[in-house]
Amino acid sequence: MLSIDLIGSMIIGGLVMLMILGFTFWYMNTSRDMILDDSQREMVENIGEIIKTDINRMGFGVDSTTSKVLSVTSNSITFNADLDNIGYVNRVKYFVRNAKNSNPHMVRQVTYQDKTREFSVPIKSFRIIAFDSLSNETTTAAAVQALSVEMHVAEAFFQHVDYSKKAGSGYYYKYFVPGNL
Repeated sequence: MLSIDLIGSMIIGGLVMLMILGFTFWYMNTSRDMILDDSQREMVENIGEIIKTDINRMGFGVDSTTSKVLSVTSNSITFNADLDNIGYVNRVKYFVRNAKNSNPHMVRQVTYQDKTREFSVPIKSFRIIAFDSLSNETTTAAAVQALSVEMHVAEAFFQHVDYSKKAGSGYYYKYFVPGNL
């Protein structure tokens, strides 16, 4: 009878141990997925902050003889702004660059004292809508008074994070009324 009790206790103990291990692995996966989701959200928010800062400075430090908005289309905008508040006007351009074997990229290009810097983000879509003083859509650069920016960041942006969960995508939308236009 003692050996049957011992074997039964070992089986029950083994099952309890497997349940504890199963719960531990489930908890670790859930925590990892939440961290990944937070990381992706923060990356999109950081990109959004860069866009927000640039567009809110649109036309800042630009004298009246220089155009503030140089061009605007549904997927690009070029404007002048003193981004660093140092007295030098930068040319800032946001546009879409198509890639052969991957997603298109939203590119931020800043020309600063004849040097061009850029960074890009893989996207699913990028759209700019410019508005005039009567809130009508416009593509006339001189008439721009407000704009909305919509960007859907592609999964490829998040692929550097090494998790088993498939990376998601991120979405950014903002309506701007730059004070310097």
